[in-house]
Amino acid sequence: MLSKSGTFTFILFAGGLFAFSPLSTDMYIPALPSLAQSLNTTVPAVQLTLSVYLVGFALSQLFYGPIADRFGRKPTILGGIAIYTAGSVVCMMAGSIEMLVVGRFVQAMGAAFGQILGRTVIRDLAKPEESARILAYATVIMGGTSLITPSMGGLITVYFGWQIIFAVLIGYAMIYFLIVSIGFRESVVALNRDAIRPTQMLANFGVLLRHRLFLRNTVSISFMFGTLFTFLSGSSFLFIGVYGVPTTRFGLIFTAMAAAFTIASAVVGRVGGRMPHDVIYGMAATGAMLSAFAALAMVVAGWINIVALVGAMAVLSFAMGIMVPLAFAGSMAPYPAIAGTASTLIGFIQSVFSAAMGALVGLLFDGTGVPMFALIAALTTGALLSFILIRPTPALRTA
Repeated sequence: MLSKSGTFTFILFAGGLFAFSPLSTDMYIPALPSLAQSLNTTVPAVQLTLSVYLVGFALSQLFYGPIADRFGRKPTILGGIAIYTAGSVVCMMAGSIEMLVVGRFVQAMGAAFGQILGRTVIRDLAKPEESARILAYATVIMGGTSLITPSMGGLITVYFGWQIIFAVLIGYAMIYFLIVSIGFRESVVALNRDAIRPTQMLANFGVLLRHRLFLRNTVSISFMFGTLFTFLSGSSFLFIGVYGVPTTRFGLIFTAMAAAFTIASAVVGRVGGRMPHDVIYGMAATGAMLSAFAALAMVVAGWINIVALVGAMAVLSFAMGIMVPLAFAGSMAPYPAIAGTASTLIGFIQSVFSAAMGALVGLLFDGTGVPMFALIAALTTGALLSFILIRPTPALRTA
């Protein structure tokens, strides 16, 4: 049953919703250098397709949660898939970088529904104490797709052309449209008729931002997503263009990172109820920071070993796989009545910050790995410090 929490089918369904945006980036990243040549454009212009994607993703997230609280989860999901499909068609047909930028923006406006509504549906159907575990297992499903999609993207680019990547994404969207139409029953118990009123939306955002548990988790995990998109934006040009990694093998870097992320999320699903979440999160944030500084030290010293660099990023990805489900569960726990709005605000903050970091790494790129890895080290430090310094009162802490 797609509307019965805790079942494998439900977890698979939620993980598939989560996967819309990662699929749209992970499969696309290996194509960036070839795309720059195909459209006769520059590195910053191609990286703009990532930053614009994040801007569209962020802006649309402001509305998905309130719309889902007002009209229900099912129609909102179907609408998001329709927008996503339209944007993917524009991308596939793009003959210029300008058209591709527009298509990516529209695609992102659709894709944003996936993680917002996936988290919201879990919050609707699962008890608060179970939500972190189910979020973790759904994240495993999402991470599992990222094990193969980067390599798929590289192979598709080399043998068929980057446009076919978007054809695959269109197929995925259409399959999910049928699944939701036929198999998903509305999960919200009562619609909130005031949810889309601008004054009520702003009031709800204000309530959440004043809640220190929400703020602590949201700020910290936003730093981590900034780390991820820094790497996404800069890695293909660095590893393919500077370090000479073949396009067909570049996807293996993301496969290693996705495997680490997936394993970590599975670990959270198993042990999340046995240890205090604060302790688990703090340990993971510390590990992420140490691995980032190890990678930076290698690059600064001029010791460019691809296996070692990927290993450090895999450790960071493992830490992030632990942090993500705990942060989202902690952020959404205090206000079940506006779970969609909470999910929206987390996603908006995270995406705006990530877009800024993705653009920044493009501007800082100097033909070496120092700017990218220095930015990653700074961001992981911010993730740990914000978690330590923003302290909720004891009554607001989760187990």
